[in-house]
Formats: sequence, structure tokens, C-alpha cells
Amino acid sequence: MVNWLIRLVAFCRKSVDQNPIIFWPPFDRQEDLTDFYFRAAFYHHPLPGEHRRTILPVTSNALRPGQAPDFMTRSSFDASSIILISDEKQARAALLSSRTILQWRRSEAADATLMPFRGKTFDVSLNAPAAKEWGVHGQLSWVLLWSIERRLILMRERLLFRHRAYKYKSPNQRAVIIGNAPSRDAALADDLSDALVIICNSAVSDTVFNQHANPTFVTAGDAISHWGVSNYAAKFRQDLTRFLKTNDVFLLSSASLAYRFKQQNPDLAHKIFLCPQRGEDANLNLFKEWRLPTMDSTLNIHMIPLAASLADEIEFYGFDGKNPDESKNEDFWAHAQKSHYSDLVEDGHLAHPAFRAMREATTYEKYTRSVAHSLDRLQSHNKIVRLKTPSFISALQRYYQKPPQD
Repeated sequence: MVNWLIRLVAFCRKSVDQNPIIFWPPFDRQEDLTDFYFRAAFYHHPLPGEHRRTILPVTSNALRPGQAPDFMTRSSFDASSIILISDEKQARAALLSSRTILQWRRSEAADATLMPFRGKTFDVSLNAPAAKEWGVHGQLSWVLLWSIERRLILMRERLLFRHRAYKYKSPNQRAVIIGNAPSRDAALADDLSDALVIICNSAVSDTVFNQHANPTFVTAGDAISHWGVSNYAAKFRQDLTRFLKTNDVFLLSSASLAYRFKQQNPDLAHKIFLCPQRGEDANLNLFKEWRLPTMDSTLNIHMIPLAASLADEIEFYGFDGKNPDESKNEDFWAHAQKSHYSDLVEDGHLAHPAFRAMREATTYEKYTRSVAHSLDRLQSHNKIVRLKTPSFISALQRYYQKPPQD
């Protein structure tokens, strides 16, 4: 019944909502046009059954996009719905008819031009950390759904989760959460056969490790590294798709970001749970309340809520945090090399140039606060917490249990 209603509402929306997405102001340099042309071809090409166009105005009929930047994936481009408009009157008419305006360059003149228009304006400028263009692009397909459509989809996802995941819930269940720091390899020496194992992110690429861990769930929810336009993100999605197809495993992700991935992979829909993020407080029972917190990192957003919903004992491997010796922190912190695309990290930075500065300024502090809050909530709900590998995160380290010496 819910799926029928979703299809009905989607049909109605597609029938009446043909307003284009438009980038503004008009492009006057090939370099800028090329960059945003291929972003549009990745993020905004219509999903199955969609017919929405994306318009890129240009200042000259001779201005055309060049070759896609090397740091962008070639695997998911579809430019069939992109229209270049060089006529100024046509461009303004398109601007008037659009309800979705992506402002790629901010200026007083551009801001003043947009003031009389009815469309909702999103800042997607590449060098403004506050804009968070990676989130705007990544979530736009979800945002453009009708609100009733989003509510029905989330109802379907909650029912799917209950149907698929409830059999793993047990008061005697031991959940094992495995991060991707170097210490996670200690899990290879431990018996995990009786545990409910949750892995995350690019761990899907490590076949040998996963043969031992035998995970039931994988989590991912990063707008840049997982659902973005870079080669790094494309490699992750390729490995994730293969992992879901060849294993009895489920993906839990944030609805607004993973919606496109689920729509593009209907054969995997029964294995993917989309959950909304709202509220800063940790949620330890997804069966009771279908929401994820607006915290930092998949550990706090997805893994802890999932583990706490299914088990009363939770063990952690591979959450080392930042090493006080900065030389050992690689790009941000150290990773287990067999589950990290080290050669593609720079592509992610080139695709989203404002992200690195923002992350260095705020992300780690927010992450450690989120970890402390999540652990406090676990303790207040009488969950048993054990850290199986050392961590530089003080809130987590207090739960470390040093293995006995032989």
C-alpha cells in the first residue's frame, strides 16, 4: 500500500512539476562552465521517470564545456537533460520559471539580479566553506520531492527496517562496531562469529577482513567521500555495490544523501535503509523512533544508534582518533591501508576545495563532542561498552580493556 501511494504521488509530482534547475549567474569562462556542467551531469541528471531539465546560461554562443576534470568520476555522467542558453532574454525567462536556482558565484550584482525572482536560491560556490556545496548538490534530489512523498518514503523505510532488522535484536546480543583506523586489524585475531558486526565506509573494499568479520550491516553517509562527484566517492560506490550484491548484508544511510543511490540501484532496494537525520540527541532505539542524530561521523550518526537498537553489549574496534604526533595522521587521521583509497584522497579535495579548511577548523572538535555524548547516552541506558583497541579519543579510551598477557 505504501509503495503504491509513493508511486501515485511521484506520478502527480512529475506530471505538474517540470520547472527546471538553473545555475546563475551566466557563465563567462570555459573553466567554470566545464566544472559545473559535469557537476550537473552527475548530481542533477533525472532519476528514472524524471524529466526535469538543468539550465546553464552562458554569455556567448561560442562558450562550450571542455573535457571533464580528471578528479571527477566518469562513471555516472548524463548530460542529456542539460541545456545551454546564450540568449539573455531566454535565460531570464528560464530564471523566472525556475523554482530552484543554484548560485555558483556570489556577488552584489548577482544577488541583486535574483531578488525579484520566486525561485529558492542555493549557494553552491566552490570556495565558500559556509555554502557546503557538497551537501546542497548531494541532497537536492531529496529536497525537490514533495513533502508528502518524503514522508511516505520514510514510512516505507521504517517498515523495511523493522521487517529486515528485528530478527537480529536480542537482549543477549553482542554488537561489534568496527572503524577504519589502523588498530581495527586487531579484530582479525578475535572470534566474532557470535557477534552482530557493523562496519563502515570503505571497509567494503577489504575482502579478506570482511571474510573474517562477516558483517551484517555497513553504514555510510558522507556527502563527499561516499555520495560525491570525485573519483574517490565513485570507487567507494563501486565497491559498496559489489559488496551488497555478493553478501547477505544491509546498508544504513542518511535519507537525504543516499536517496539517489537507492533509486539508481532498484535491485538492491531491499538491502538499503534510508533514515532521516534530525535532532542533536543520540537515538538508541531505531525501532521506536526512526531518526538519526545530526552529529559528526558515521560512528555517531549511524553505527551507535544501530548497535544500541539491536544489542545491549557493544564493542568497538578501530576508532583511534587523531594521533598527537601529527606526522602519523595522513590526510586527517590514520587509516587501515587495506580499506582506504589513499591514491584518490586528493581527488576529493580538488572536487570540493572549501571542505579541507572547514574540516580542519571544526570537524574533529565536533566529532569528539559527538562521541562523548553518544557514550554518555549508552551508559545512561545501561548498555555495556567495551573498547577493544586503544584510542586517542579520551571519552572512548576510558572504556578500553587491555587484552590479558599470555
